[in-house]
Amino acid sequence: MNKIWENRLKKYQKMLLHYSKFVLNDHFVIALLFFVGGLGLAYSNFLQTLPAHPFWWEKPLVLILLVLFLRAGSLATLLQEPDTVFLMPQEHNLPLYLKRAVAHSVLLAEFFQLFFLLLLLPLLSRGLHLGQLAVGILGLTQLLLKYFEMHFEAQSAYISNYEHWNFKILRIIAVPLIVQGLVLYVEPLAGFLVVLVIVGLQFMAAKKTAQHYVFRWNKMVELESNRMMRLYRFINLFTDVPQVSGKVRRLRFLDRFLPHAKRDGVFSYLYWRTFLRKSDFSGLYLRLLLLGSCLLLFIPNFWLSFVCILVFQYLIGFQLLPLFAAFEDNVFMYLYPLEKSDQLEAFKLVLRKLLFGSWFFFNLSALIALGINWNYLILLIASMLEIAVFTGNYLTKRLGENT
Repeated sequence: MNKIWENRLKKYQKMLLHYSKFVLNDHFVIALLFFVGGLGLAYSNFLQTLPAHPFWWEKPLVLILLVLFLRAGSLATLLQEPDTVFLMPQEHNLPLYLKRAVAHSVLLAEFFQLFFLLLLLPLLSRGLHLGQLAVGILGLTQLLLKYFEMHFEAQSAYISNYEHWNFKILRIIAVPLIVQGLVLYVEPLAGFLVVLVIVGLQFMAAKKTAQHYVFRWNKMVELESNRMMRLYRFINLFTDVPQVSGKVRRLRFLDRFLPHAKRDGVFSYLYWRTFLRKSDFSGLYLRLLLLGSCLLLFIPNFWLSFVCILVFQYLIGFQLLPLFAAFEDNVFMYLYPLEKSDQLEAFKLVLRKLLFGSWFFFNLSALIALGINWNYLILLIASMLEIAVFTGNYLTKRLGENT
């Protein structure tokens, strides 16, 4: 069973490594750096406004955040549907397999908890004025709560009652709220001792679980399949995944808002429909648009907003350049008497409209953060000039190099 787990883990890690180059592409990393920088700046400004005496809402906020952080990370068993047949004769050895799966899942989950606790550390020390000992006990309590939750999931592989709503409320809400509530409102050591007792009782109960209950093969395979599907859907936001198949629906009511082939030209007709139907283009456009707009809402600094808008507009334009060659493999492009210059002008017009759409939302977000002043007018004009330059000679030269 250990050999089976090691082989599946290597295959799983190889799959993640393969798709990581599509998820962590250069443009997404740049956008993510700006996003993290903006949030960090907003977080720093928020901490500076906190008074010496904590507000009434600070402890409830920290308590809710701690409970929400526990949702990061779930049990990864890597079970597959054929296992219900081929591994069933080895069910007596299955605890060895689950032990490795739980250890791997707990290690990753605890890493996420440590990361979240580091983010929360300035608020705990600056906002709640907790000492180093209290912060350390709170962190250990959070790690033990995640350990309890992961082992609770593993025990649900044998005990079906653990899937009922009352046990879910107990595991997800009640226990974390009570334990961390004791840490924040009563005595840090009291909450730590309570969770220590809970984990100890759970550890003793887990030894008898596999001996008195039957492993729920179908349920655990279903849960693992759902977990993998959530992962595939996330990766599918950046690239095509064979396991996720999209559905095409005819939205006839949108035809009136789109160009017509006879009146507006063939290429304008094709480009707009390709952009909307292919998630490679429309999904990427919406992701960058939402990311940039949300980031600009948290940037009160003019120069940082200035750079952010120019970078995001350039990223959107650059990522949409492959749309120009979307029909190169279509033989009818060479059979019909269509001019290359008409294709270029149609693409410029489509790209210009899309960039002006992003220009509107980016500057609206900047207006909310900065207010109306002379700097904001400079931002409007500079971002508009960038669109004019990008869709002008730069676009012509860029497409000429690629073709």
